Amino acid sequence: LHYTTWQSLEHENKFGKAFFFNGNIEYFGWPHAMYALLAIAILVFLVFLPTIFLLLFPFKFFHRFLDFIKMRKQILIAFGDVFTGTFRDGSDGSIDFRCFAGLYLLLRIFILCFYYIPSQHSEVILYLETATCVVFGGILMIFRPFKRTITNFANFMIILLLGLMSALCLISEQKGVLVNLVS
Repeated sequence: LHYTTWQSLEHENKFGKAFFFNGNIEYFGWPHAMYALLAIAILVFLVFLPTIFLLLFPFKFFHRFLDFIKMRKQILIAFGDVFTGTFRDGSDGSIDFRCFAGLYLLLRIFILCFYYIPSQHSEVILYLETATCVVFGGILMIFRPFKRTITNFANFMIILLLGLMSALCLISEQKGVLVNLVS
């Protein structure tokens, strides 16, 4: 299988051997549209829908909505319990923090969106990323959404480390600008 795959993808061109399926496909033609639709479908079904589900999972109106549309509620509840099991669920009289699972996914999507801003605004990206990490780290330490204290502290340290890396990148970027201005 490996040999036939290698042979079918390896093609000779004027620069030597290259790997591609078919170099004659028009860019942004019909085959690219099929791949784009597949990528968008995967993005919607594997990123956005689970994020929305995890955000709305703790609320009663969402469970009533699932009953109304006659979804297989037990499968969805099992899916939600897997991702929200480490968060405090309010059973001991505290606040229900299970929606933090969805907030974590939204935070990751938000930070990932920073990298799609054009590169001439890289300093702004790093400021936003550092500020986002500091604010979310503060929210983690104020609310402490996890059941175990060590998990709260570990997540705070991870978010803080990400913010520190962004701040160090920002400092090195500014020093690079200063070095270019001086020379």
